[in-house]
Amino acid sequence: MNELLQNKNFQSIANDFKFDNEKSKQIATSMLCIINSNDKLQKCSSASLNRCLHNALSLGLSIDINQFCWLIPYGVEAQLQIGYKGYMHKIKQLSKGVIVDVKLIHKDEILTINQSSDNNGASYKIDNISPFAKDLDIIGAMCYIKYNGYNYIETLNTDDLDLIKSKNITEANNKKWNKKDVSVWQEWYGEMCKKAVIKRACKNHFASEFADIEEFDNKQNISFQDNSKNIKNFNQDKENEIIEEFKSLLEMKKVENADDKLQEFINSDFEKRLEIRQSITNL
Repeated sequence: MNELLQNKNFQSIANDFKFDNEKSKQIATSMLCIINSNDKLQKCSSASLNRCLHNALSLGLSIDINQFCWLIPYGVEAQLQIGYKGYMHKIKQLSKGVIVDVKLIHKDEILTINQSSDNNGASYKIDNISPFAKDLDIIGAMCYIKYNGYNYIETLNTDDLDLIKSKNITEANNKKWNKKDVSVWQEWYGEMCKKAVIKRACKNHFASEFADIEEFDNKQNISFQDNSKNIKNFNQDKENEIIEEFKSLLEMKKVENADDKLQEFINSDFEKRLEIRQSITNL
């Protein structure tokens, strides 16, 4: 059994985090269960697994049957990969009543998108659905989001998906990983297509809210070796921008005790910030 399971540092990371202690312990416990059931992960270094836990806690995403994120072993190094369900989970935290749907479009299926006459967004319909279609039959992906009375639809065709896939595999080949390891795009093509389209939707419609996740996810694909620095810096890179945006919101809404509310926002974690922002928006 990997020494991580007896590593006090692994469990202390959860205890020292901003998130409530119980939630942090749950994330740490679920990660230990995943490691315990996977021989390849047990061969990964304690340093890389500690880093994965640190990253999961920073993003507020569990590593369990919810499939918000995954632990991927590359030789003796483990990497945290955000799944498309992780993005769905974060979108649903933006506001009550948010609806998110991600679909793969397969050969012979017909996707129809209708723009609403009141300019509140669009609706979609898929005809000739093939319930047993395989990954080889995928010709595109779409993401539908209903948020605050507006409907958003994002689509990617095969050219878009192939470009994203080829870039990911090229970067993976440039890293010092075992040649037996394969890209997540090769092993879970359908899942990665869904992630690509929902990630594009978040970038186009919720850029500020998803700045931290976007920054982390992109740097994961660029350089695994720098990951320990990423988790310390990716929030800082966008922190001033996010705070200034919240200041503008407070001024626009003419909030009483704005300084106190701003300080509360600064000291809060990602999920609490979403709640605070939404409460101010609804004023």
